[in-house]
Amino acid sequence: MSDEKNRPDADDLPDGSGSDGSAPEPGEDTTSGGGPEDPSH
Repeated sequence: MSDEKNRPDADDLPDGSGSDGSAPEPGEDTTSGGGPEDPSH
């Protein structure tokens, strides 16, 4: 289960983050991985 440490749960990351594999929302900065620069949050 070491893979889970490298891939955090979606709950630990904002929507659209490349790590959680969720679909990006409109206007979301996928380049920053859905970080603080994400305008949708």
